[in-house]
Amino acid sequence: MGARIAGRLGVGLQSIRADLHAEYLTGLEQGGHDPSIARMSGPIEFFVADDPEKAWAEIQEHVEYRWNSYNATCSRDQPRGESPKVGDDGAVGGRFEIGTPEQIAGIIKEATAGLPVTDIYGWSDYPGMPDDLVDRHIELTFTKVAPLLK
Repeated sequence: MGARIAGRLGVGLQSIRADLHAEYLTGLEQGGHDPSIARMSGPIEFFVADDPEKAWAEIQEHVEYRWNSYNATCSRDQPRGESPKVGDDGAVGGRFEIGTPEQIAGIIKEATAGLPVTDIYGWSDYPGMPDDLVDRHIELTFTKVAPLLK
C-alpha cells in the first residue's frame, strides 16, 4: 500500500525490497508520473573488514547489543528478530552482513539488482565498538566497495 502511495505522489520509495517495486511503478503510473523518475533507497546492514572472521569476533557483542536493545523497545507484534549469529559458512544470518570489499559489493549488487536504487544506508559503528575497526570499515567502504558498485 505504501509503495503505491509513494508512486502516486511521485516521490522516492524508502525501501529496496524487490517485492514492492511493481506496486511502486503502478503508483507512478496512477499518479501520471513517468516511470523513469522511479528511485528507491533503503538500509543494508553490513560491515567491511580485511579479515571478516577476526572482525566478527571483535564486533559481535556490539552488534548483538544494539540488535537486542532495539528488540527490547519494539512492539511485541513486530519484533526485529533474533540477534544476528554467524552460521556455519561464516554468514551472519542475512540481517547483518560482514565480509571483504568484494563480498559486500556482491551482496549490495544482488540486493539492488534490477531496482532503481539511488542510495543505501546503514550503520558505521555500534555501541562500544573499537574506533580502529570503525575507521577501517569506513575506509574500505568508500575506497574499495564504492568503486566496485559503479
